[in-house]
Amino acid sequence: MDKQETGIGSPPGLPYPSHGSLNEPGFGSRRFLVVADDLTGAADAAVALAGAKYSAEIFLDPTLAYNTDRVVTAVDLDTRRMPPTEAARTIASFFATRQAGDTLLFKKLDSTLRGHVGAELDALQQAIAPQRTPQQPPALFIVAPAHPLLGRAFINGKLELKDASAEPGGPGRDSPPSNEAVSIRSQLESFGFDCTCLAIENLQGSDIQETAKLVQHAATGPKPALLCDARTVDDMRRIVAAALAARTRCIWVGSGGLASVLSEFLPGPDLAEIQAYPGKKTSPGSTLFLVGSFSATARRQIQELSKTTQVQLLPLTIDEVAGHPEHSAEHLIDKAITNQQDMAVYIDPKQSLRPDLSPAYAARMAALIAPRLGQLGALVCCGGDTTRALFDKLQLTHLQAHNTHEPGVTHVYSRHWPQLPILIKAGAFGDAQTLLRLRQHLEPS
Repeated sequence: MDKQETGIGSPPGLPYPSHGSLNEPGFGSRRFLVVADDLTGAADAAVALAGAKYSAEIFLDPTLAYNTDRVVTAVDLDTRRMPPTEAARTIASFFATRQAGDTLLFKKLDSTLRGHVGAELDALQQAIAPQRTPQQPPALFIVAPAHPLLGRAFINGKLELKDASAEPGGPGRDSPPSNEAVSIRSQLESFGFDCTCLAIENLQGSDIQETAKLVQHAATGPKPALLCDARTVDDMRRIVAAALAARTRCIWVGSGGLASVLSEFLPGPDLAEIQAYPGKKTSPGSTLFLVGSFSATARRQIQELSKTTQVQLLPLTIDEVAGHPEHSAEHLIDKAITNQQDMAVYIDPKQSLRPDLSPAYAARMAALIAPRLGQLGALVCCGGDTTRALFDKLQLTHLQAHNTHEPGVTHVYSRHWPQLPILIKAGAFGDAQTLLRLRQHLEPS
């Protein structure tokens, strides 16, 4: 069976059924709506789904996330920073005025399961349940949070974190959860989900049609969820292929790992949808690194940047954030911009970790950079809170997003600054050299 016969563009060697394409007539839409709890997560999942075939559109204002013809649309509901009850109300409010129709829903999970997983999936299930017809069965939540390319497996309902960013990095939004926090089955069952586990042994030891029967069986409950083990990308492919073969109405739940595999099952674009965008600096201005993450990974990345004298460092202290600066951050940033010198603005690692100050750090960084954005040659933002605070300060309501050469890094495009490369990523993504590689990549060839 070759690629043309399967219609899904999947790698050879796996026995995928010929009716497993996301755009087969009668199966449903090939269009996706990504619902995320933070901006970097929305961007990461959206560009993973879009792949090289499409661009994605990301909405920061949920009220505007309508009437788009994009194959991949994402909305950042910004719920991770909210209490669980408020996060649930936000999701319910979003779907109260929106009919999912035949759009495929993708609920973005953090790849280390931070956030209000149970509460948000429960709110999503309750919001869409009244929209189904009496003839339709309840939607099956395909829960597959593994991200093999980042060293994050999902086995027996728990994460196995083997990547560098799983090291403890102190409190904060970008810090990995404790071992107790990564068990997802108990969270879902506490909200009334009927959970079935697709064990790694069954996934790897059965053909796709046999696994599809397990998927169909899992979909028989009143509030069904299938928790899918996975260690490798091929495991993820088997999950998707089996779900499609089962012809079950699905809500896809996962991180960029699941999104990138779903992308393989999308057809090519009917029209040339991807627009040209600047992948490199088009002016000799400064590249500014804005790092608002407490994570150990982000700190290592700053340490590597500090080894080059070509990057000026501006660590922000608590006094600076509280409005009592020991030095003028504005003056130092303006001087670097005037001299066309690259610069990193970040949380001073000598300060005690204060997660309660995360919003204040994000707001201060946004206030520093927003008035100067048009003077930069390129911008790299690390951390969901910081990126969202800056974009809110700039009053951006939606963006186009494209994949980059670096896993977990998204290139976002704003029509307000069409020639400015803006790269965003979660603080805990990447290795120690990530920011150095991005700096080198942004320079004109």
